[in-house]
Amino acid sequence: MNMGWWVRKNAITPLHQQLTDHYTDKLFSSLDPSIHQISFQYSRLFCDVERLLKDPLKKKGLGICYDVEKFVTKAPHVWFDAWAMSKEQAMSLYHTHHEALAQLIQRCGPYGKLLLDCHSFSERDNILCPNAHEYKDIDICLGFNEGKSKPSDETIEAIADFFRQRGYRVAFNSPFSNSMVALTHVHHYSLMIEVNKHCYMNEDTLEVTAGYYKLHSELQDLYHLLSN
Repeated sequence: MNMGWWVRKNAITPLHQQLTDHYTDKLFSSLDPSIHQISFQYSRLFCDVERLLKDPLKKKGLGICYDVEKFVTKAPHVWFDAWAMSKEQAMSLYHTHHEALAQLIQRCGPYGKLLLDCHSFSERDNILCPNAHEYKDIDICLGFNEGKSKPSDETIEAIADFFRQRGYRVAFNSPFSNSMVALTHVHHYSLMIEVNKHCYMNEDTLEVTAGYYKLHSELQDLYHLLSN
């Protein structure tokens, strides 16, 4: 049993499938030594490292540790076979992840730091996006904060154009907005890239499609563009 929780395969619900960033750790990976990747290895239903320490979504049961009882139709003991960790341990994982991210930013030096916050999203209605079907025509969502962490308009537009030129439909801060920043005083920019799952996988079978290999290759070209 891994840390976090474990569930029977036939007990995994559509909720879990919709909120899982399937394959994104490999999709966004790179062999370029100038690209450093940090992936969180646990379900966001257990610990969502995208949340703030005092996140307003906690009132809706969507804080760092989701109140899953609010979102499952079966009793929790039916859905979850066992809890392997407490919320305190989940918070320890949260802090460990953010500390690793901060240390990486600090090691990169004072110039050229761009944090890419990479995810996928479902076009099927779910607890994070109840009207997700309205965004089925969006392939790529670029999210950014207003303020010091926002990349230049030129950088954002260049990335948007990169995807558009390859046939992807791009939106800004829609259906999701903002981007993670490292908990450090070292200045850095941050941009979220959310990919609609229909671009690279089949949500019914959970298998990758030909689009996965196409997009993975294109992302390598994007990294090369950003590093020059």
